Amino acid sequence: MGRAGVLVVGATYLQAIAGAARIEAIRAQLATAGALFRQANDMRKVGVSAGIDVLRTQVEMQSQQQRLLAAQNEFNKQKLALAVPSDSRRANN
Repeated sequence: MGRAGVLVVGATYLQAIAGAARIEAIRAQLATAGALFRQANDMRKVGVSAGIDVLRTQVEMQSQQQRLLAAQNEFNKQKLALAVPSDSRRANN
């Protein structure tokens, strides 16, 4: 593997590390959205909040779930990209 190959693998590795960090950040945002949804739902049950507030927080929570799934899929693709160069080298030898 030449210098360019090392740089490509290094960049791919750093992208995977950043992807893992994004997943953790989105998980924290999802936990916050879930707590806000539960709070809004509880407030609606006791009559101090409108149903629209529950709907808004539910949409936000589901949006964060979707973002988490997309980030996890992207991270898995990055991990596969790291595995491909080493496998292709073995196939050529």
